[in-house]
Amino acid sequence: MTNKLNLKNSALVVTDVQEKLFNSMFEKVELKNNLIKLIKGFEILKIPAVFLEQNPKGLGNTIPEIKDLGFMPEKFEKMTFGIKGHEKFFSHIDKMKIKNIFICGIEAHVCVMQCTRDLIRNGLGVHLVSDCVSSRRKKDLKTGIKRMIYENAVISSCETALFEILETCERKEFKQILELVK
Repeated sequence: MTNKLNLKNSALVVTDVQEKLFNSMFEKVELKNNLIKLIKGFEILKIPAVFLEQNPKGLGNTIPEIKDLGFMPEKFEKMTFGIKGHEKFFSHIDKMKIKNIFICGIEAHVCVMQCTRDLIRNGLGVHLVSDCVSSRRKKDLKTGIKRMIYENAVISSCETALFEILETCERKEFKQILELVK
């Protein structure tokens, strides 16, 4: 189930885009470019972001190209692949009155899928930004996306997500978003 989108009830969750994982991802250059575009767009729209890092002692931190964008998101560490039972994360989301999550990250068939499932089971609408997720293998990426559709995630793309949340060309942020996606 998805909830009505608006700027005040949405957030971005960037899942496990970490140093020791990233270089093994399928189409990593396009992935990185799309992630940067998405994160910058959400910053322009002033939509909060949360970064998740799974086992950062073992897998490193979020890659510098993402972490150093100047955007100061909340960061939550986890040892699980999903976020089931992650009280600090869900308390943070509840406190901000978030109803919809745009999710991106790696790996699609493991951490992104399990986080998506956990978010949906906690009553949140989830929009999977499909060109901002990847796995090491293309077949695992496709499997992960199919599974998230099965779990009732709405499939989107970076540009679709930005324009859907923007809604109109009359918003002051429209020109900035347009420049970003060109």
